[in-house]
Amino acid sequence: MTRTKPLIIFDLDGTLLDTQASLADAFNRALEEMNAPAKAVEAFRYIIGDGARIAASRCLPEERQSDDEIDRCLAGFKHHYDNTWRDAQPYPGIETLIASLRSKAHLAVLSNKDDVFTQKCISNYFEGDFDMVLGYRPEFGLKPNPAGGQHIMDTLSVAANNTMLVGDMAIDMKTAVACNISGVGVLWGFRDEPELTSAGASHVIKEPSELIKLVSL
Repeated sequence: MTRTKPLIIFDLDGTLLDTQASLADAFNRALEEMNAPAKAVEAFRYIIGDGARIAASRCLPEERQSDDEIDRCLAGFKHHYDNTWRDAQPYPGIETLIASLRSKAHLAVLSNKDDVFTQKCISNYFEGDFDMVLGYRPEFGLKPNPAGGQHIMDTLSVAANNTMLVGDMAIDMKTAVACNISGVGVLWGFRDEPELTSAGASHVIKEPSELIKLVSL
């Protein structure tokens, strides 16, 4: 009997691409236009991950948390990010990993980054490598809502027990738990091992090449 190909769903920011500086640049340009203080690039390790609007709120001072102010920051970010997203880079070993997995598994992307930017990033850096790419779309909500992951599994006709989600944040591991699939936490991204394990990671890996061994289990 032929073994059904597994499905590997990857997070984008902090997992496939190092986007920290490109996101910081776009948000700080928006903040400058609003006469709001800039945020340190390192701070974006904890600002991003829950969608662009929440990130915009986290960028603004406490006294500027009105919907109008957040909307202004979000709009400014989107305007500038349309230029800065190209400044990201795949993490070392990622391109080799994806190339080696193409024949072994179905590959997909599930991100809380707006779908338009998710599609642009994957098309630019990983053209033709993924069977399905899904960024934030209102009908599926944001991770850890399981709707996006379930939609990917349904579309590619792969069962939950043959699927894993690879990501660098608690929200990714919580999504895996919500989808009843294996969660693989990565340590080259934005967060640390305690966050990943406490959120339900089934495995934690330090290097992209370690994922191949998990797929072969």
